[in-house]
Order: sequence, then structure tokens, then C-alpha cells
Amino acid sequence: MNKQINPFKESKSKKVRPTMYRAMKYWGKKPNDIWKNLIAEYSQEGSFILDPFAGSNVSLFEGIRMGRHVLSVDINPLTSFITDVYSSAKYIDINDLKQDALDIIEIVERSSLYKKNWVDKKSGEINNFIWIDGKILEGRVKDNHGNVIKVKPYYGNEQYNLGFIKEHDIFRKNISDFISISNSSLKKLGGKQLYNIWTERNFNLLVKIFTTIRDSDINDNNKRALIFGFLQSTHLTTKMNALRSDKSRRPFSSSWGRPAYLGLSKFMEQNPLIQFRRAIFGNAGLISALISVEQYIGNFTICHNIGKMNTNVVLNEDFLSMDSEKLNNAFDLALVDPPYGSIIQYGELSLVWNSWLITCYPYYKIDLNKEIIINKSHSRLDYESSMITAFAKISKLLKNKGNMVLTFNSSNMDDWGSLVRCLYKSNFFFIDIFHNKNKRSSEATVGTKTDTGTSDFYLIFSNEKECSKDNIYSIEKLNKIIGDVIGSK
Repeated sequence: MNKQINPFKESKSKKVRPTMYRAMKYWGKKPNDIWKNLIAEYSQEGSFILDPFAGSNVSLFEGIRMGRHVLSVDINPLTSFITDVYSSAKYIDINDLKQDALDIIEIVERSSLYKKNWVDKKSGEINNFIWIDGKILEGRVKDNHGNVIKVKPYYGNEQYNLGFIKEHDIFRKNISDFISISNSSLKKLGGKQLYNIWTERNFNLLVKIFTTIRDSDINDNNKRALIFGFLQSTHLTTKMNALRSDKSRRPFSSSWGRPAYLGLSKFMEQNPLIQFRRAIFGNAGLISALISVEQYIGNFTICHNIGKMNTNVVLNEDFLSMDSEKLNNAFDLALVDPPYGSIIQYGELSLVWNSWLITCYPYYKIDLNKEIIINKSHSRLDYESSMITAFAKISKLLKNKGNMVLTFNSSNMDDWGSLVRCLYKSNFFFIDIFHNKNKRSSEATVGTKTDTGTSDFYLIFSNEKECSKDNIYSIEKLNKIIGDVIGSK
């Protein structure tokens, strides 16, 4: 492989991300230093960049920082929501936001719901309960020295807040149809609806925190920021949080991050209010993230109107159906991180956050039927058809001989085969492929047989609109590399 240009060489020494990236939870976040290097290598200041599967929007943030114009598109509303919160940092008074958060926390702390379920009269606030095979082994309280005080199990006599569930039907979504959950996990969760991923106690307290924020009279920017903080705590309070081993010496911390809905025989039921406090005031919390945005990027503006490409545009849309004819030949670079076959069901898994987000802000929307993915509703042929359409659209939007950087990984060679077949029908000329092993477990985590569990392959292409045999030969070269380098692992 040609190694004359390697845009990843700087990234190998980077270990610390700006807090703005650590605060937001999103499946498969891309390393910001790699995206920065790609933008620097394949575009100039003032260039127009396209990201049709924007995810956590690292491309947008790095592009803005480097003086580019970016159009980012994603069917997942988290993309737009994260960006809206960060772009509003310039309007937020941090001291006011802190006080608003403290007021919300005080209201919840004083509620009978909280005192009944999460406060031990003798020892104080309970951090977590340990569940084993459907029963609570113990509760844990942290003393002033960080040591564990064990308290008696408490189940309570609560039921799920059926009024809230009925009002917001998304929580009744039948997850038994999801590809990202097994029958054994479904049985351990104790029910087939989305709300069953939380215990009764935690779901009801999350509703209390959520509605207290939603129904408060604080200003819109602060409210949206606090909802952002709230979302960061919803996954950590599910039944899907595995106990850490005793050797880790972390009795108040659980492990979460598997790319599936996973019911567990042993799990830690985390206190939602403690998790919310951390999501606001912690080292990687909302307050630090907003400060980080101003330090790392500065004030920036985005819009949600594709007709205003003189600024940066973020669209909560399906890229395939997006009306973009007026932007043909407008972009210098496309950064493309498409779904990797069937590996991670992003739409399904993101409901752990989006179910709450959409309940508060219905205009942040997602249609799982339009997701480009292989699952029970979408065959491999459907996936390939959609990918071919996506590549054709990207080619039209790119200038002639503009570049596309495609990131991909899979342990399934059929997924690589699908990718190559789709590229055969495109105008893209293969230039090079790089493999970069990420430093951080929260970035681009994909289980593979290729010793690339926290990594991705980056494929570099040139958009050659006068499609010729050379293009096809270049894709055949890529196909051989995939067989030699990836298939042999």
C-alpha cells in the first residue's frame, strides 16, 4: 500500500480529548484528532465539507474550528440536538445554569419518591443497589472517606409510571423485534417494552427528574442544556450496567457500552439523581463541556436550512431523500462513516436517549425504517441498494476529483463484500487505505476478529466523474487489499 500520505500520524500521540467530546454519549464516536488531520490534508480554509452520516458531528466541530463550511446530515436526532446545545453555549450564563441545575436537584431530593427509594434513614443517600438473579443483594452508601457502607435490600411496592408511559407511547416500543437484543437478554429484562430496560424505581425517578426540568420556567437554552445533561444519565441507570470485578476497587461504578440491549443476571442499579449530578457538574459533565466548547471552538452558529450554505448546516434528515440538487459539485471533501452492515443498530440503541429527547422536543425525529442497516426489516440487498444510492449522491455533490474519506470496519467479510460491490457502481477512484487503532475505548468500538476492537479502516478516494476502466481497476485493487489484509486476520 502507498504510505506517502498518512493523515493519522499525528493522532498516535493524542490521548486527551477536549471535554466537549467526552461529555456527549454517542455510539462509535470518531477520534477528533483523526478527523482534524483528514480535514487539513484534503481541504483548504473556506472549503465545503459534506458529512452525510454525521453521528456525533465531530466533522462539523473540527471543520468549524479550521475555517471550513460543513453540511452534516444524520437521521439520528442526537446529532442535531448535541450541536444545538453546543452552539447555544454563547448564550448561556454558566452561573445561572448551575443555579438552575441545583434548584432541579433540590426539588427531586425533597420529593417523597426520592426519600422513599434512595435514602437510608441511618446511613444517608444510597449510591446503588446490586442485583443478582432478580434479587437485590445489597445497597451501597459511600461514607465521607469513599468506603462502602452496606444497607439492607429495598424493593418498595412501586409500579412503573403507567400514566407517563401511556402519554408517551415511545416507551412501549416492542424491543423484542430489535436485532440488538437476544431472547436470553429479553427474559432477564423482565419485559418486552422499552421501559423494561429500567427498574420501576429508576424509571419513575427518571420521570421525576425529566418532568421537573421540562415543566420548569427556566429559559429555553438552559432547559435544553439540562435535558442534554439528563440524557447522559439515562443509559447509566438501566439494567444493562455490569458489575465491575472486586479487583477494580470501584464499588460505585458499573461498566456499560456493549453495542446491544443486554439483560444481565448481575447488574448495578445506579441512583439516577447521583448520575444526573455527575452529568451536570462532573469532570466530563455539561458545565465543563460548555466551557470547553468556548475554549476549543469559540462562538459558532449553525442553521437547519440547506439553502444557507454560506454558514454551517445541520440536518436531522435521511440523506437519501434530502433535496440537494442545487448543491451538486459544491463540496471539496466528503467524510463518510456509514453503517457497517449489521454491526451496530444505531437507531435502536439510541432510543435509550432518544425516547426521552423526543418526548420533550418532538421536532427531533427519527424514522428507524429509513436507517441504512441490515436487520429484520432490511435485507443485505436493501442495504446495498441504499449504499449505492448514497455513493451516487455523494459523487454528485462532490466536485470532480474532490476526495471522499470512507471509514469502515467489520468482522464479517460479507459486509466488506457489500461495500466493494457498491463502490464498483460509483465514480470513486481508490487511492489508499489506512488502519488506525484508537486510544480510547469509547471511540468507534466495534467487535471484530481483526484485532481492531477499538479501531477503524480509513479508505481514501478521488471522485472521478469521467468514470473509466481505471476506476474499476482501482476498486479491484481495494478488493484484493481487503482480502489480503483484513480477510487473513
